[in-house]
Amino acid sequence: MSAILNYPTEREIQMIAYQALHAQLGSAGFIRFIQQYEQGSGNYTEERDEILGDPSVDDLFDAIEASVN
Repeated sequence: MSAILNYPTEREIQMIAYQALHAQLGSAGFIRFIQQYEQGSGNYTEERDEILGDPSVDDLFDAIEASVN
Protein backbone atom coordinates (compact mmCIF):
# COMPACT_ATOMS: atom_id res chain seq x y z
CA MET A 1 0.00 0.00 0.00
CA SER A 2 1.37 3.43 -0.90
CA ALA A 3 1.73 6.16 1.64
CA ILE A 4 -0.41 9.26 1.27
CA LEU A 5 1.76 12.34 1.27
CA ASN A 6 0.33 15.61 2.49
CA TYR A 7 2.14 18.33 0.64
CA PRO A 8 1.42 21.87 1.76
CA THR A 9 -0.66 24.02 -0.54
CA GLU A 10 0.80 27.11 -2.20
CA ARG A 11 -1.04 29.27 0.34
CA GLU A 12 0.32 27.24 3.26
CA ILE A 13 3.87 27.58 1.93
CA GLN A 14 3.33 31.33 1.56
CA MET A 15 2.05 31.62 5.14
CA ILE A 16 5.04 29.65 6.51
CA ALA A 17 7.40 31.92 4.59
CA TYR A 18 5.61 35.05 5.81
CA GLN A 19 5.86 33.85 9.40
CA ALA A 20 9.60 33.18 9.01
CA LEU A 21 10.18 36.59 7.42
CA HIS A 22 8.20 38.32 10.15
CA ALA A 23 10.16 36.48 12.84
CA GLN A 24 13.48 37.56 11.29
CA LEU A 25 12.64 41.07 10.12
CA GLY A 26 10.06 42.28 12.63
CA SER A 27 6.86 44.02 11.59
CA ALA A 28 8.37 47.05 9.87
CA GLY A 29 10.96 45.04 7.96
CA PHE A 30 8.38 42.46 6.95
CA ILE A 31 6.06 45.14 5.57
CA ARG A 32 8.90 46.79 3.67
CA PHE A 33 9.87 43.44 2.14
CA ILE A 34 6.30 42.54 1.14
CA GLN A 35 5.75 45.95 -0.44
CA GLN A 36 8.55 45.13 -2.88
CA TYR A 37 6.73 42.07 -4.20
CA GLU A 38 3.01 42.44 -3.55
CA GLN A 39 1.21 44.28 -6.27
CA GLY A 40 -1.61 46.50 -5.15
CA SER A 41 -4.97 46.67 -6.79
CA GLY A 42 -6.98 49.49 -8.23
CA ASN A 43 -5.81 52.70 -9.80
CA TYR A 44 -4.04 54.97 -7.35
CA THR A 45 -4.35 58.05 -9.55
CA GLU A 46 -8.10 57.68 -10.08
CA GLU A 47 -8.72 56.91 -6.39
CA ARG A 48 -6.60 59.90 -5.31
CA ASP A 49 -8.54 62.19 -7.65
CA GLU A 50 -11.86 60.85 -6.31
CA ILE A 51 -10.79 61.50 -2.73
CA LEU A 52 -9.00 64.82 -3.18
CA GLY A 53 -10.85 66.23 -6.16
CA ASP A 54 -9.21 69.08 -8.01
CA PRO A 55 -8.90 71.89 -5.46
CA SER A 56 -7.62 75.29 -6.46
CA VAL A 57 -4.75 76.97 -4.66
CA ASP A 58 -7.31 79.19 -2.93
CA ASP A 59 -9.25 76.10 -1.76
CA LEU A 60 -6.06 74.61 -0.32
CA PHE A 61 -5.13 77.87 1.37
CA ASP A 62 -8.61 78.14 2.91
CA ALA A 63 -8.43 74.54 4.17
CA ILE A 64 -5.01 75.15 5.73
CA GLU A 65 -6.17 78.39 7.30
CA ALA A 66 -9.30 76.72 8.69
CA SER A 67 -7.27 73.88 10.24
CA VAL A 68 -4.93 76.31 12.01
CA ASN A 69 -7.74 78.37 13.55
